[in-house]
Amino acid sequence: MIFVLGTFLILHGLVHLFYAGLSHHLFDLGAELAWPDGAWAFSRYLSEQSVRTIATVLTVASAVFFVVSGVALYAHQPWWRTVAIAVSILSSLTFLLMWDGVLKKLPDKGMLGILINLGLMLAILVFKWPDFGF
Repeated sequence: MIFVLGTFLILHGLVHLFYAGLSHHLFDLGAELAWPDGAWAFSRYLSEQSVRTIATVLTVASAVFFVVSGVALYAHQPWWRTVAIAVSILSSLTFLLMWDGVLKKLPDKGMLGILINLGLMLAILVFKWPDFGF
């Protein structure tokens, strides 16, 4: 189970690099997925480039810390939970703040990631799962 959850955390983190690439225009998936264009929290106040830079930094940080939590779990470090909770919050806030306010194509805008983060927080905080004894 440690291997499965640790691998899941690492892969979830690596998916954040996809969004970092999108936000920094490393690749283009068309106008339908121009994340984070039109971010409701920032677009009125900051330039598009500034919003993209913030999105890139936050998604790369999320990727790094999800990987760290997975590796810490592999290494039987009890602090993996703290890192996983903190990065789940960071990741969810990033996607919420960078959302364009349109209810169409929510999975492309990070909604699935938010649901995964909520599931992780629920499992760790409420159900105290998984209990590996460390």
